[in-house]
Amino acid sequence: MEKTQETVSRRLDKINEVSGLNYESNVANWILIDFLILDIEHKRTSLSFDDLTKENPKALAYQIKNALKLLCKKQILIKPIKDANYYSLNNEYMIKIRFGIFKEN
Repeated sequence: MEKTQETVSRRLDKINEVSGLNYESNVANWILIDFLILDIEHKRTSLSFDDLTKENPKALAYQIKNALKLLCKKQILIKPIKDANYYSLNNEYMIKIRFGIFKEN
């Protein structure tokens, strides 16, 4: 339990540092950024955004695009995003973070 709390705390600190987003008030951004950080740690991770896409898929696609651009700008991602249209979502779409090359630690 203690290790889990430590991991969550570390992730939240990193999310805040990397994104500059208020993850407490925006669940979609929180999940997105947290997942991008998870992918840096675990390269084969994937996450279904099915529940998030039911409410507003266009807004989620927009957030994904902007979050990835932000990660490029902050030099967490070193390969720029090529095509924003690639991020359109539907209920069956499984997002895999393969959009860029992550900077090695």
